[in-house]
Amino acid sequence: MLLAADIERGGVFASLLGTLQLLDESEKEHIKAFIINKFRGDISLLKPGLDWLENRTGVPVAGVIRYYHDIYIPEEDSMPLGKRRAMKQRNEFDIDIAVIALPHIANFDDFDPLEREAGVRLRYVEAGDDLGDPDLIILPGTKTTVTDLTYLKENARDREILRQVLRGTPVIGICGGYQMLGLAIHDPDGIESSTTITAGLSLLPVTSRFIAMKATRQISARVLVERGLLVKAKEITVRGYEIHMGLTTGSNMLNPFEVTQRGLQSCGDLEGCMSPDGNVLGTYIHGLFHNNEFRWALLHTLAAKKGKGFSPIIGSFSIEEQYDRLAAHVRDSIDMGLIQRLIG
Repeated sequence: MLLAADIERGGVFASLLGTLQLLDESEKEHIKAFIINKFRGDISLLKPGLDWLENRTGVPVAGVIRYYHDIYIPEEDSMPLGKRRAMKQRNEFDIDIAVIALPHIANFDDFDPLEREAGVRLRYVEAGDDLGDPDLIILPGTKTTVTDLTYLKENARDREILRQVLRGTPVIGICGGYQMLGLAIHDPDGIESSTTITAGLSLLPVTSRFIAMKATRQISARVLVERGLLVKAKEITVRGYEIHMGLTTGSNMLNPFEVTQRGLQSCGDLEGCMSPDGNVLGTYIHGLFHNNEFRWALLHTLAAKKGKGFSPIIGSFSIEEQYDRLAAHVRDSIDMGLIQRLIG
């Protein structure tokens, strides 16, 4: 076992030594090396501390990993407060995208590619924040749909969203956000909450019902419509994944997507729902904005509404490439010879 500690918040030596002291002797035997993570500054100033730690514990320091700013991997369903503030304070942008920061928001990485686009400000609107006049509102996924929908209503955020829609501001709901956009959410079996029926925002003609079986699968789909938010996206293929515990149905639904593959099975199911004017879109597809062609088509449309142009970032984004870069960064920061000897 390697014991890693985050130096960014301070107290790294106390943290490592204290953790080691709290372990049973049989557990201590498994700790073969330390790693210090998120280091900033001159590493030579840290060297006396590393020597002291090794002498005090008899455990070698395998390496010190420097803090990085240019590798983009998903957050673990959380986002540092400083990063959120910096995103809100960005003042040079052409397109303003507001993600409603639900208390139990999930799948932060859905929106990472939007954050990296030049000319786009992506901000998470938290309790007490001014929604302002965004070019797009996103209702994200959530671990507890009914609880977070209640939060929207208690903070009058639902009325703000409805007013924005009446003014022509487009809205996209992903997964739990899609369920919120409908007429009602049914939970007769108490799967998520004790509330049997919860009224939705009524922006889409659908109802959702929670079921015990959780859908977790990859999905590929083709854009069917050519209106509103998707006026430049028809026939584009998107790939992503589903992870939800509900079924969403309705009559007279305008389905924006045709599923070409779900899991390992090819199919022709229809997916999602769109308002007749194409201004409100709901879907269960996570990872939608990681599809470069789809994301750029959407941003072109939002920019055109303001009489502006949009220039996408050069090249495309690959999460696999980012993990490769992270692996190289870590590999260059630690004693790989020691690691190889430890694993035999």
